[in-house]
Amino acid sequence: MRDLILAMYAAPLLVAAAWDLATFRIPNTLTIIYLALFPVAALLAPGPVDWLWHLAAFGLVFVVGLVLFSFRLFGGGDIKLLIVTGLWLGWGNLMDLMVWVSIAGGAVALLAIAEFSPIGQWLLARLHLPRAVIKPIEPGDDSAQTPHRHVSFLSRYIPDGLISFLSRHIPYGLGICVGGLMMASKLPLL
Repeated sequence: MRDLILAMYAAPLLVAAAWDLATFRIPNTLTIIYLALFPVAALLAPGPVDWLWHLAAFGLVFVVGLVLFSFRLFGGGDIKLLIVTGLWLGWGNLMDLMVWVSIAGGAVALLAIAEFSPIGQWLLARLHLPRAVIKPIEPGDDSAQTPHRHVSFLSRYIPDGLISFLSRHIPYGLGICVGGLMMASKLPLL
């Protein structure tokens, strides 16, 4: 039963990461399936499930996610995936999840920034690494040039358009997947 619960947790994360890498979107259907698998896994769990603490984690990540989304720091699909991953891991594992997601998401963002800069492009060419981490800016896409009013306080520290670029052109689903998989051994339902 442990392997089945682990597969129900990990498979949607892996599919979301692959989908996000390919399309820069995480489908709502996938997130809904991931959400629906949680009560099924909870019923299969060998021990009791502390539903309130799982729901509290869900609620906290939801509120923080709304703030991140309103500042255009994360996309809606990334937030929904993170919310459901928080539900699966529960309150006690939430901080560790956020640390792992931050490390993995930061690494993805740094790769994208490196690829975005001339020095990064030179380095990627020297290391023979593929240019597939970030979504290329299409002609007529002014999102990387338009600062958002919500993030104006960041403009003193971060160049105009970089926040918009990072929020729209980086597959953060990959970072969420890596963070979630790093926490798989602490899954309370096992």
